[in-house]
Amino acid sequence: MSEVPAPAAHGRVLLVEDQPALRRAYARILEGAGYAVMQAADGRHATDALTAECYDVILTDITMPGMSGTQLLRAVRERGLDVPVLLVTANPTVESAIAAVEHGALRYLVKPVSAPELVDAVDRAAKLGRLGRIKRESMAYLDSIDRASAARSTLDASLHVAIDTLWMDYQPIVDWASKEIIAFEALVRTKEPTLSDPAALFALAGQLESVWQVGRTIRASVARTLREHPPSVDVFVNLHPSDLLDEALYAPDAPLA
Repeated sequence: MSEVPAPAAHGRVLLVEDQPALRRAYARILEGAGYAVMQAADGRHATDALTAECYDVILTDITMPGMSGTQLLRAVRERGLDVPVLLVTANPTVESAIAAVEHGALRYLVKPVSAPELVDAVDRAAKLGRLGRIKRESMAYLDSIDRASAARSTLDASLHVAIDTLWMDYQPIVDWASKEIIAFEALVRTKEPTLSDPAALFALAGQLESVWQVGRTIRASVARTLREHPPSVDVFVNLHPSDLLDEALYAPDAPLA
């Protein structure tokens, strides 16, 4: 088995042929047509190559010692690979043709294969392979968008629940010398179990660009408490740095104005 070639303009071909002279001849033809060719002497070496690298086309002889071309085709499909496979044989049989169809061989070539026929078959296979890859990548991209959208919706829902159930816990600040309460610190709490930690709440709010909404809800909640239960001491309200950029913080009709 030769070293893995660098990518070529037209794609990468895994060439599997047990006859060295014929393998080299096919490789020269395909390299002259702009393909990078990886040569394997049998099916076992070919499976090793498929484990290490990805290919645009597999061109394989059918009759080979150890693992036949149809067995290699079966192994390729069992791995879930949909790379186009071209089978070549000097002794076509009904059995090999049926196996080729069952496991999705793209084409069945009969030796001797002329250079133009070989290049044309590989060109067609490579084009179909590229279209298949583009389709797979597009589907994967759309699937990732769907998953991201679903995840975003879940996070949005959690944050909305957290904001809707937000409440403030007022922790006393005590002067140790006089043992008197000199102020209260307003600490945010929520009934949303996944965001019970304020750090988690603000982290998610930051991710969803909704810190301003949390901040406004906190200030409104504190203002309601101060109106309903006017304290005899000061109440400290923590601000997120982003709150300082919120114009609503400074508005004359702001809850804490």
